[in-house]
Amino acid sequence: MTTLTLQLCFLIVLAVGGSQSKSVFNYSEEILLYRDPESIVETVKISSSDASHWQENTTKYWRFDIATQNCQSARVNFESFNMAKGDYVVVYGIDNNNKMIGVERFEGKGWRDRGEVNSRRVFAKGLIIELHKKHQESHFLLFYVHYADCVPHPGMPGSVCGSRDWSNIICYRGHNHITSLGNSVFRIRFVTNGASYFCTGWKASDDGRFLTNFHCLGNQTQVSSAELDYKYDSTDCTDDVGSAQKIYHGDTLIQTSGSNELDFTIFTVKENTDHIECLQRSHEVPSPHHDYMMIIHHPAGERKKVSLSSDMDSGGLCRRKESCRNPNDYCYDCDTTGGSSGSPVFFWKFSGRMPVYALHHWGGCPNTGVKLSLVSNAAGQNLGSCT
Repeated sequence: MTTLTLQLCFLIVLAVGGSQSKSVFNYSEEILLYRDPESIVETVKISSSDASHWQENTTKYWRFDIATQNCQSARVNFESFNMAKGDYVVVYGIDNNNKMIGVERFEGKGWRDRGEVNSRRVFAKGLIIELHKKHQESHFLLFYVHYADCVPHPGMPGSVCGSRDWSNIICYRGHNHITSLGNSVFRIRFVTNGASYFCTGWKASDDGRFLTNFHCLGNQTQVSSAELDYKYDSTDCTDDVGSAQKIYHGDTLIQTSGSNELDFTIFTVKENTDHIECLQRSHEVPSPHHDYMMIIHHPAGERKKVSLSSDMDSGGLCRRKESCRNPNDYCYDCDTTGGSSGSPVFFWKFSGRMPVYALHHWGGCPNTGVKLSLVSNAAGQNLGSCT
């Protein structure tokens, strides 16, 4: 059995069949998903009207407790969220001193009135959900809990190599050439077989063509379902808070590799992207003296990160491995995880524009990206040009 794991777009919704268990969490292989040793996604599927899971507080609100198990942080997702006027939901963490942290309040139909709410990630020993409800029509479905920074699951291949070294891109605001590159990198959310996934993609040509992995967007239906979050960045170096400036929508599938070998898809979006710079691409093989690497990506669908530091490499920066399992790929220990698929891989320079050398697509420590020279040769004019 291969130890490689596709950095497949972080799964965020998974339908669960069968009768409702009376326990809070129904553990099975279908609903306990490990995308890497430090991340767990657990489908919960508990309704706001399911009284068996809610504790009635003396002040007439209902409370649901979630322990973070062997993990350091967690966040929750609500579907079908619709609170009548005056009703609301509060989500917060409890720290080791039993104090409230990361308090958020949600009303109405959630983000952009879509009936969906994603709470922020809170570093806490547990999460509390409070339902303050007076109207019968108010409802929601607690659909999943995403745990992160967990004790590794035995036998699972890694994609966070050593300690997790990525940082919010805003931490590099003193390096304008990094933050400028990041403006061309998008979080992609798409739907397949009724489930919703995250990947990463980037603008690759002057005329608005985008590039991601084939195993993310492999057909026109998936491209049509895609939403691309522009500047989905954190507003602070140490926290994961912030929202996208704009959402773009997938339009036309231009070309796919048709397999995971070169693992690329070229597509367009419906909106005009002339104000967004494309990322230049390189066909050259970097010399051994220029082998420091950097990845800009949306791991686990989180706000934009930069993987440049590495406790696995000499000098403290990610470096290219001398040999790779597949000659089509570059290998590295830059940290990635589910959702990083499709991100651009650069060779580091202290100034000036850095071209993209690889399209990240596999985890397994070392992690790997397809050489852009091979993608460009296979795509030809379909990839367009970036001046």
